[in-house]
Amino acid sequence: MSMEIRSICPGDNLRLLYQHGNPDMCLAVDEAIAHCGIPTFRVWTTSPSIIVGRFQSVEQEVDVSLCEEIDIPIVRRFTGGGAVFLDEGVLCLSFCLPQAPRPLDIFHELSQTVGEVLNCEIDQHNNLFFQKKKISGAASCKKWGALFHHMTLLIEGNLELMEVLTPYKSEGRTASSYHEIANVGGNSKRILSDIAHYFQEKHLIHLQSGKITQEEVQLSEHLLKAKYRSPTWTMQGIEPVLTATQEK
Repeated sequence: MSMEIRSICPGDNLRLLYQHGNPDMCLAVDEAIAHCGIPTFRVWTTSPSIIVGRFQSVEQEVDVSLCEEIDIPIVRRFTGGGAVFLDEGVLCLSFCLPQAPRPLDIFHELSQTVGEVLNCEIDQHNNLFFQKKKISGAASCKKWGALFHHMTLLIEGNLELMEVLTPYKSEGRTASSYHEIANVGGNSKRILSDIAHYFQEKHLIHLQSGKITQEEVQLSEHLLKAKYRSPTWTMQGIEPVLTATQEK
């Protein structure tokens, strides 16, 4: 049964953001948005890169030597989940909502709403499948007074470059799961328009184009330097120490 998320969107409005940029900056902005907590639907794309989950081992998930050889950067995100390959043909959809009861249901509903636009099936981990092939994965967190959920959506990604991922080497709770993958295909702008219109209709919300605040800009710039460009964070997952001012 579908659930109603209208009550956790103050004013029934979500800020709509779009960005194309370097993977480390895009992830720094995602985290800054989660810290600041403004209700947001953000769409972003980036250049070829590997994004590993918060708790994963880079050496187990990624062919590091091959990444270095073909110049594909590796970045660690602040949420859990499995490793993913991104490029300009993969849409990243990020949602920031205020904390509310039943967060797992909300995360599931966000992915399911996107899946309904594309006539996809969804599993218990919020992965989306089209004709039994995975087209989307998701990761979430409840932190800093916000619910944050971000998804990938394969539109026209370079599937051959995904050979840099090595999930078959991974073991344990944080290991990536292997699925056969596929691109949705089609026009990205049209797909995004369909998703945006359906979200507004289904959840009775209004998406309003906006921009990131100065606070988010400053925090993302700090996170970029102190965290997302730090080898100790990327390779070992060691968090930099932020002051109270920098954290909020």
